[in-house]
Amino acid sequence: MTVAYEAINWNAIEDKVDKATWEKLTEQFWLDTRIPLSNDLDDWRKMSEQEHYLVGRVFGGLTLLDTLQSQDGMASLKQSTRTQHELAVLNNIEFMESVHAKSYSSIFETLHTPAEIDEIF
Repeated sequence: MTVAYEAINWNAIEDKVDKATWEKLTEQFWLDTRIPLSNDLDDWRKMSEQEHYLVGRVFGGLTLLDTLQSQDGMASLKQSTRTQHELAVLNNIEFMESVHAKSYSSIFETLHTPAEIDEIF
């Protein structure tokens, strides 16, 4: 079976929303390694145990949500793409969901003990 591939041409875009969305996504790209999470430790230390628990569980839920969105949500949306540009935009979003899920692990590592992290997950 032969598969034909076609290179994506960003100079010939059917829907200008795809280009605008791509540009906005790439402008807002960030990595958790570029943010000094230790700057938040003083505020963290002032919070109560109940607040620590709540923040941990909220971030745990957000990690799960980002994981599901990157693994299943985007795959579902990709089934309806009409153009290569739409698919590229969804690929970008899929990657960012994985980046977001990883960022929560960096937060956990900064604020929680390994046992607390295991309990959250």
